[in-house]
Amino acid sequence: MRDHNYHGTKADITPGLFVFGGYDLFFIEANRAGYTIYRDGVYFASVVAQIRTHQYRVKANGLSERKKAIEAGFHIGRRLGNKFNARFAILQDISKTHKSWEAELLIYRAEHFGNLRLLTAIGLQLQSSGLVNYYYGTSTYHPDKALGAELEMIATYRLQKWAVFSGLRMYWYNKSVSSSSIAAAANITQFFSGFGYYF
Repeated sequence: MRDHNYHGTKADITPGLFVFGGYDLFFIEANRAGYTIYRDGVYFASVVAQIRTHQYRVKANGLSERKKAIEAGFHIGRRLGNKFNARFAILQDISKTHKSWEAELLIYRAEHFGNLRLLTAIGLQLQSSGLVNYYYGTSTYHPDKALGAELEMIATYRLQKWAVFSGLRMYWYNKSVSSSSIAAAANITQFFSGFGYYF
């Protein structure tokens, strides 16, 4: 289930394929994939690419289409101890969609309770004015950079080679988004659930 924060749009429910995991230096985290170029047990760095799946819209109710962007960049991180990790990422649009960038600081932790794994992440994002204008600008409104916050929680219960999982992603943005006449709210909510298989 994906909520769209535009007037005249409704949340959509669609089937999808989610991949989490990695092989050697390659990894996939749902809509983001990467290749690790450095890690020493404390610090790590990767080149990454992602599809922007939470900010887009189809043409409907007087709104023009705003496509999902393909973005690439890098992230660097550090293990903080007590299962906490910090990661900084910067991503540039390479699909000529919004033609701009986003920076993100994320702190996350994975905890195990028997067969149950809970991943929790809290992030801060800075979106460039070009990105915000592409998704929320109008002929009379040209927003500046936007600050955002993200909360993500994914619970996975393993059953031998199979697992059930549920996840929640929530995004909140400042007035650069909420002041747009086409924005119905300053937040976006995504929920996903399904079955998984361990390879």
